[in-house]
Amino acid sequence: MRAWALALCTAAVQGKIYFQETFEDGLGQWEEAADVKLGLFENGHGPLGGFYGKGLRTTDPKGKFYAISANWEEETDNEGKTFVLSYTLQNPQNLSCGGGYLKVLPTVEDQEDFDGDVPYWIMFGPDICGAKSLSLFFDAKGTHDHSLHWRKAAPTPEDRLTHLFTLVVRPDDTYEISIDGDKYEWGKIEDDFEFTAPKKIEDPEHRKPEDWVDHEEIPDPRDKRPKNWDDDAEIDDPNAVEPEDWDEDRDGVWDPPGIPNPNYQGPWKPKMIPNPKFKGHWKPRMIDNPAYKPMPNLHVPLVKVGAIGIDIWQVESGTVYDNIIIADNEAEVEAFNKKHFFAHRDAEKAAYAKLEKEEKAKKEREQVEEREKAKAFAAARGEEL
Repeated sequence: MRAWALALCTAAVQGKIYFQETFEDGLGQWEEAADVKLGLFENGHGPLGGFYGKGLRTTDPKGKFYAISANWEEETDNEGKTFVLSYTLQNPQNLSCGGGYLKVLPTVEDQEDFDGDVPYWIMFGPDICGAKSLSLFFDAKGTHDHSLHWRKAAPTPEDRLTHLFTLVVRPDDTYEISIDGDKYEWGKIEDDFEFTAPKKIEDPEHRKPEDWVDHEEIPDPRDKRPKNWDDDAEIDDPNAVEPEDWDEDRDGVWDPPGIPNPNYQGPWKPKMIPNPKFKGHWKPRMIDNPAYKPMPNLHVPLVKVGAIGIDIWQVESGTVYDNIIIADNEAEVEAFNKKHFFAHRDAEKAAYAKLEKEEKAKKEREQVEEREKAKAFAAARGEEL
């Protein structure tokens, strides 16, 4: 009896790993889309070597879209379960614009046709374009054009190191994001994605009182303009001379031209002081929203999921995806990441610190050489710098 109970506990702790990929055996699980206009992936690593082994690397030197997917054996509806998606990503090329996210989606029947129009459940990961932020989308209606964007905004690492991105979706309809093992963002799915109308809304009947004071500062009534304050932007040019041929009857009274006033101090304003009557910034009170309808099971996809996909645009190639794991148990993912990410992180950091030091020294040498060349060129022409 005790052995049977222990076996059940062990199985519960181990959980289910739906998908894992370290790319040490190449790209066997993956199939690229067939469109010849797409950029190509390779089984490779960053320029300083494979601290984490080989990964899935973008290769095209020009700006390209990329599309690739992999199915896993057992689909899941995730009901009543924890869902964990974790992977590492490196942008050693100093990516100026491009995606670095993953998609969790239903089994892809025709992987050669996989593209951005294929419906997905979750899209998660960095988007280094414009805001350069971490993206998180949940599907709302089972179609790619009804995905719900995260209401929060969070920056994403922009250096050349490998980073670990982890998303946990829990059966209490909450989520948690961590970067490099550190808790980064979290919340309720219902609160942070517009699956339903908000619980609370501003009371349309609540009006701002007429005597409400919301100016934080006021001009200091005791502050007086200095007698010698000069706020004339222009003055008459004292060196100007009336032209000899000036005829006052014909040309009118002569006025010297204006010049910028060297003593101009700008328009005088009294200094501002805290307003003793300030009551705070007024906001209408919040009331229950009659349109709100609670939505349970937001941790459950509308359609069972059984695939992982990447469809991204990148201006510069060189991004390396690696160490992907999808499971229903956080401990399993933590053990995987300890082996495949944290065990190699310090070595990579040291290597890039050395590289940056060498790059800085090289840049300084080049600047010195350029200055010496400029001096030599000036000396040859009899000039001084």
